[in-house]
Amino acid sequence: MFDELHASRMGIVLVGSPTSAALPALVNRTVLQPLDRNWRHRNHSADCNRRVELGGFVDDTDGQLLVITQAVVERYITASRQQGYKGPFVVSETQLDVGKMAQDVGTSNLDKVYACRISTRTAWIRELLSDMKKYQPNVNQNDLNAIGWLSVKTFAKVAATLSTIDRQSVSDAMSKQAALSTDGMTPVLNFTEPGNALGGKAPRLVAGVQFIYVDRYQDGQWKSYFKAEKPVPLFAAQ
Repeated sequence: MFDELHASRMGIVLVGSPTSAALPALVNRTVLQPLDRNWRHRNHSADCNRRVELGGFVDDTDGQLLVITQAVVERYITASRQQGYKGPFVVSETQLDVGKMAQDVGTSNLDKVYACRISTRTAWIRELLSDMKKYQPNVNQNDLNAIGWLSVKTFAKVAATLSTIDRQSVSDAMSKQAALSTDGMTPVLNFTEPGNALGGKAPRLVAGVQFIYVDRYQDGQWKSYFKAEKPVPLFAAQ
């Protein structure tokens, strides 16, 4: 993501909690220091104008990852743009309704705002949308329900190949999957090799789920950042 955004001084804005307070140090130590880069971080404040101005993020960063609530993201982007910050923001469709954000923030503030998601150009996504329209038509489709649906779909796909289905048989079968297709919602998954993210401390975080797809707001709608759907690695050397 650093390379795609042409950013070298990334900042991360977090919800104020003990867990989020520990996150920047972990990311710096395990992911960014080998690249000679570091995050700057701030916990969010309800008074975003004051936080942005006094925190110095406008001057001290050339890219910002926003891991905060919908309402605070919208106020934060607006306040930052008003104070002259022209760099990119990165948000996640796991936590935000980006359609609502576009309406609330306004088109002029959405330049260089990038939304991360799983791939949406697959037959499985069309099946998900059809299911949602049938069973829960009033629920907004986002990354959270897509990831949950994908997880169940993937287990069901493997389970359908088994003569006996129980916890152990499914677990054993999943561990033997070397090229498990998710119909393009993620790159092919290989559960036979441990993941190397975070210095190998998260072995079940396999390579196929360490990628995101990126949208940007253009011509009144969110469109893929790339002309063709392209997975972007979250970590280096993948």
